[in-house]
Amino acid sequence: MPSITTTTTTNCRRRLWRLGKKKKPPTVRLGGQRHSQGGGGSGSAMVRLIQRVRIRWLKLKKARVLKKLKEYYLCVLKDITERDRSLEKHNQLLLMETSFAVPVMGISINSFR
Repeated sequence: MPSITTTTTTNCRRRLWRLGKKKKPPTVRLGGQRHSQGGGGSGSAMVRLIQRVRIRWLKLKKARVLKKLKEYYLCVLKDITERDRSLEKHNQLLLMETSFAVPVMGISINSFR
């Protein structure tokens, strides 16, 4: 029995040891050597400039979309509240008309709120 437990613990230790020591596959970088002084590969400064401009443009586009979405949301809320008010007034008028038509129907103050 002790041999079974020792083999499982050693196997677990081996697995944990192997997890930290994965070998990276060999890679080849194209575009020449990178120099520490300015430049680098072919047109790397231009690529960075284009990336910065693109990120700024995306930020501005996102801000415009959020502004439009906020305006639309506020407009929808305003429409909903106005509809509720007009529907409530319509229901009150309808209730008043039916109460005058049917004299048996009792009207309480709570029904008009």
